[in-house]
Amino acid sequence: MRELDKTEEIIFVTNINQYAIQGYEVEALDYILKPIEQYAFALKMKRAFARVAKRKDSTLLIKTTDGYERLQFSHIKYIEVQDHNIIYHTYYGNVNAYMGGSFGVL
Repeated sequence: MRELDKTEEIIFVTNINQYAIQGYEVEALDYILKPIEQYAFALKMKRAFARVAKRKDSTLLIKTTDGYERLQFSHIKYIEVQDHNIIYHTYYGNVNAYMGGSFGVL
């Protein structure tokens, strides 16, 4: 992800502390330890969104089962979590990602 864009905000989602610490090697914004608590997830996402809200045409790069997909923030209506899946509800359809995947804010 860093190779695609040096300015993206990265949040690691992991169940192993050691992997979270490695996130700082790529200047990750933060990390979330599993099991994920809704409140902690919401706070960290709010922080990421606040950083990119200042940028025009910001996008979110998420890892899906088919590879990576880039979503514009202005197209996201809301984000839902079901079991280990994150569902990005957009004005153009839904995009599904596994919670163990990575995502970055561009």
